[in-house]
Amino acid sequence: NRECMMYTSADGAGNETSFNAPRTNLPHRRLIDHFTGHLTGTDLEYFRKWDRLIDLERHASPSDIAKSWLYDSDEKEAKDGKCISSVILDVTHLSAALVKTNDSGIDGDATIRFRRSSESKSKQPITNLHFEKGSYVTIRTDGASSSAQSQRMQQSGSKCRTKRRRILIFRGSVASVTETSIDVILQQKDVSRLSSKSMFRIDRDELSNGAGLLLQNLVNFFTLDIPPFSTEALGQTPLKMKQLTQNTDSSARRRRLTNSIIRLEPPPRFSA
Repeated sequence: NRECMMYTSADGAGNETSFNAPRTNLPHRRLIDHFTGHLTGTDLEYFRKWDRLIDLERHASPSDIAKSWLYDSDEKEAKDGKCISSVILDVTHLSAALVKTNDSGIDGDATIRFRRSSESKSKQPITNLHFEKGSYVTIRTDGASSSAQSQRMQQSGSKCRTKRRRILIFRGSVASVTETSIDVILQQKDVSRLSSKSMFRIDRDELSNGAGLLLQNLVNFFTLDIPPFSTEALGQTPLKMKQLTQNTDSSARRRRLTNSIIRLEPPPRFSA
């Protein structure tokens, strides 16, 4: 996809040995040429710089998710509506999601449905909470809060060894929300670790949402106007493919933006 080829090209440009290697030795060379053949070394240097800056900002920011886990899930839900407490897998929807993903032949994403457990203390509709399509979320096995677990371990002291529960943590994004259920897009490798016997809590991950949006906008800035790669493009020469990516409907707009933002060229002036 565009994101993978953008990062591959940027990494190669930062490593002269790999970037200047024979074309046949580089994996996915035609895909890289298709999505990033129009970019210069200056463009890729700009991308690497801002990708790094976004990562530094994300790591320097406090994690709201860690703070959320200091509260029991039902308490956090009632407090600010940014947590869904006591949900379980909808196994009838799970099997369909797995079959659809496995039939595609790739290790991609799957949409998993969670619904309220009958044991949940909260009865309010999920649509009343602060979750909507596109929201980034963190899914964790539900139970006592982190602070409560720490207090129990301190109280037990050396006389009693506390049995540690296995905690599973996943990240995903919301596909849809109803009053009684929420569909979340997860990676296929995470789906296989889910258990229908476990109870989960879903916390809104606002930090990942902001950083993810910035990173996506950065990739879009360089590649959004590039058309999807097609099998017909396999027969094109590298020069022809570069011409195709440079002459899309929006390529002129992209060049104006990159010239102004990256190369700091002054905007055109028009006489009255």
